[in-house]
Amino acid sequence: MPSERKWKITHEPKTSLQCLLTKRGESDSVDCGIFQYPTSEVEIEDLPKEWSLGGVAYNTITLPCGHHFHPSAIALHFLVTSMRCPVCRQGYDGCMEVKHMPRKIREAFQTKKDGIVSRSEQEESLINMLHAVSIDIAEVERDLSLVVDISTNMHSRVLLQTPIHAVAQPSTGSYSPFRTQQSFQRILNYQLSRFRDVENVGIVFSIQHPVMYFPVQTALMPLPALFNQSTTRRAIPFHVHDGGDNERVVATLIVSNDPCQPGAQHLGLYMDRESMSSLCVMCIQSHLHQLIEQQLVQQSMD
Repeated sequence: MPSERKWKITHEPKTSLQCLLTKRGESDSVDCGIFQYPTSEVEIEDLPKEWSLGGVAYNTITLPCGHHFHPSAIALHFLVTSMRCPVCRQGYDGCMEVKHMPRKIREAFQTKKDGIVSRSEQEESLINMLHAVSIDIAEVERDLSLVVDISTNMHSRVLLQTPIHAVAQPSTGSYSPFRTQQSFQRILNYQLSRFRDVENVGIVFSIQHPVMYFPVQTALMPLPALFNQSTTRRAIPFHVHDGGDNERVVATLIVSNDPCQPGAQHLGLYMDRESMSSLCVMCIQSHLHQLIEQQLVQQSMD
């Protein structure tokens, strides 16, 4: 039988948790309900790996509900979160006081708790600042670009890029017209004519921005689809997956036959400005949040 010691934690004058400390090895090991590996292997920086009490080094604690934990892990949970079991939630709301810890380890736990509270306050402050960041949508739109990828067997052959700018005219519903540079359209038509009769050529259009880390693009389509003479105008949607389960259309490319230049194509672009701007803002905030987390981690290591 493993060595045992009772640990009674008073919560309120008439309530308490009667826990059991034990010393366990490989033959009778149990997994910590927080770390999900043997309690004898749990280590928490700046906290005791074992609780040395009465000449016995304890490494396991069992709550009244029967769930097992490393004593330092569950004690830290009781100090900063609540006195409920992390597995089944039995116990009490409210946190344990450091005075209920064994005397010889109180200082280490008080220092650890103060550090966690301090980092939490810093993180909350930084996150509040993050949400207060003001972003100029007009400035964001200035860096949008249209990219065309002409490929054979999934290998890029030509990659073209042009800035896109909103057209100063009323929007059509929730979509606003955007234009590309005229020189880009001439270059694109030249490249389309080069690959028009080449087999297995595909084309993908995408809208890109320096801050966006996920694709906003059309489906890969055979190049001959652009030269379909059965209709003078073709609408090609841009889809986006922004981390959710559903994809949505945020822009539409209108490809039409150029009446002034037989065989040439003219591109028109209509974009949901609100959706595209919100995607850019989301990416900016995500990047700032990562920087904040890195700063907090660095502070915790210093």
